[in-house]
Amino acid sequence: MSQSSAQAPPLVELRGITKAFPNVLANDDIDLTLRAGEIHCLLGENGAGKSTLIGILCGLVKPDRGRIVIEGVETPIPSPRRALELGIGTVHQHSTLIPALTVLENLMLGDTRSLRLDQRSARSRLAELSAQLGVEIDPDSRAADLALGHHQQVEIIKALWRGSRLLILDE
Repeated sequence: MSQSSAQAPPLVELRGITKAFPNVLANDDIDLTLRAGEIHCLLGENGAGKSTLIGILCGLVKPDRGRIVIEGVETPIPSPRRALELGIGTVHQHSTLIPALTVLENLMLGDTRSLRLDQRSARSRLAELSAQLGVEIDPDSRAADLALGHHQQVEIIKALWRGSRLLILDE
């Protein structure tokens, strides 16, 4: 670990996260520290609370107790939009791509950085992210025609496309 990353506050800290549903305690006083460049894997049986914890991080589930700290600042995550604004991207177990749209159209969908859709820049960005991941993605393929592996690759690119600094892969 470099000296600068050792001194930087963790990207995300979960402190005392607790979440209960009727008759189920999904998360009980969970602490988790995530630093830039680290890879973590949550393992556990079905019903162990992994998906609930992921839901809390991506703004789908509100914890009953505990704190979320982003780069040293306590920061609630009340919605998926807020998670994206904080640089937390999630690739869910089931694809969120719209089958009738092309890969490029799916990536550009919801991109609010400018009022005009710029396909040339979007193609360039896709090529850059594909090269970074070491994958080949045809921007003109319809999502419905993609194999499962390519779906997952596009979902990862989609999360990076939106500026994610923390990438959560759910199964």
